[in-house]
Amino acid sequence: MKTEFDSLCRRFISDNNLQFQFVDYNHFNYCINLFGKKHDWDALLEVIKERFDNNPNKFLDEYYQLRDKIITDFLDKKEYKFFNEEMNLNDFALDKDSRNITSNNIYNRENLGKTFLSIDLKKANFQTMKHISSSMVNNRATYEDFIGDYTDLEYIKNSKYTRQVVFGKLNPKRQITCEKFFTNEIRKLIAPEIYVMSGKIVSMSNDELVYEITTPEKINDNLIQKLVEKIKSITDFTVHADLFKLNGYEFQFMETSVCKFTFFEKVFSDGSKKLISVPMPFYKMVYKLMNNIPLEDDDYLFEYDKNVICMFMEEFQIEKINEL
Repeated sequence: MKTEFDSLCRRFISDNNLQFQFVDYNHFNYCINLFGKKHDWDALLEVIKERFDNNPNKFLDEYYQLRDKIITDFLDKKEYKFFNEEMNLNDFALDKDSRNITSNNIYNRENLGKTFLSIDLKKANFQTMKHISSSMVNNRATYEDFIGDYTDLEYIKNSKYTRQVVFGKLNPKRQITCEKFFTNEIRKLIAPEIYVMSGKIVSMSNDELVYEITTPEKINDNLIQKLVEKIKSITDFTVHADLFKLNGYEFQFMETSVCKFTFFEKVFSDGSKKLISVPMPFYKMVYKLMNNIPLEDDDYLFEYDKNVICMFMEEFQIEKINEL
């Protein structure tokens, strides 16, 4: 049954990058409880009650108007026009050796059981534009401060989806070229530390470096923190660094043990975990099975083509893939 909150629910799912589909309002509440987002949802509803007459559409109207204004202001700035039309991208070209580093991801069976160090730029699109010209981002140090020039709503400041939409309108192809240049500069800067860690570069995307670590016992949180601080002090880029082990699993039909799909799990040094490559319709089931939580009817529900509500009728199981 449709409610006046349906559009807001879909917005909340996207803004928080939640791994479930909107089926109906009851199912939505089930899922936000499952994934620990009920508090955030309640906080948003309280804001709408206090500032938007308890009308979610009023909030969404302001949300979209604000997003459009940020984009329009960006497009009108002379610094952005220079970036978009005149800036010489040859200044951001990679040397031959750097271009030969693969950007392929590490999620395959050959890497199971291995330990990796990931270093990625936080809010890479914002940081890149700030480094090119701080005037483009109103001379603000952080993305949150920049958005704070337009709103005091913490919900909008924290929306990754909003940031991606805004910067996705600002010549993302050029942004990516610059991001990869800056990421490569960081790679060269930390080469001595990576050598001491017995690290080998296995992937370099536009905003992330991934190293295979053959002797993880040499690395501790203090060493990683010093690496992050060195990058910040010399380049002024804020990065996030994680050491993790990669596991792999098959999601199988229980009756036949036939594999439906393969997915992966990052196990971080602090014991926390993150699931990778799980198709969204199956995410609730995988999450529960991995955490030994009994499945319920809501876990089998999914949305097809944004309108048709469906339910899986099969039973499934998870089998860990042996390391090579």
